[in-house]
Amino acid sequence: MEIWKDIPEYEGLYKISTNGTVASYDRIVEYYGGRMAHRKGKILKERYDRYGYKRVELGKNGKNKTFSIHRLVALTFIPNLENKPQVNHINGVKDDNHVENLEWSTSKENINHAYKNKLMHAVKGEQHYKYGKEALPQIKEALLNAAKQKKSEEHKKKLSISIKAALARKKENKENGKNL
Repeated sequence: MEIWKDIPEYEGLYKISTNGTVASYDRIVEYYGGRMAHRKGKILKERYDRYGYKRVELGKNGKNKTFSIHRLVALTFIPNLENKPQVNHINGVKDDNHVENLEWSTSKENINHAYKNKLMHAVKGEQHYKYGKEALPQIKEALLNAAKQKKSEEHKKKLSISIKAALARKKENKENGKNL
């Protein structure tokens, strides 16, 4: 059964259902210049972001803000007793925003869930886009350059220390020579 509630911080302006549908309320809108108009409430248009999550735009006090629908469902219907920062889709389907399919999670829990359910997989060795066979010569060269740079810096540091020590000895000898 679909249940509707006001979206927190947008009470009286927008509501959301347990299925993830977002709607606006009927309202009177004042336009620039003082003109008033009655706006009928409607189901808001959803858009997909580049990661495959549904998003919707909410307006308040002349400012619009875009929200992920799964996050709005969680904020409205699921208590976040442990103050977890992310919302996880339990079945792994990014646009299934039913309240039964959502849970609060930490980043680590969310990533572990993705690996466990084969929503993500580790790419290693030659299959990795950064570290395939064709990248090996550049990687070796970068590592050699880094090692040379480190040796050069260590040499400069040692040289600096030995120069300081020589100057200190010279100063000490001068002072000892004056005191004699």
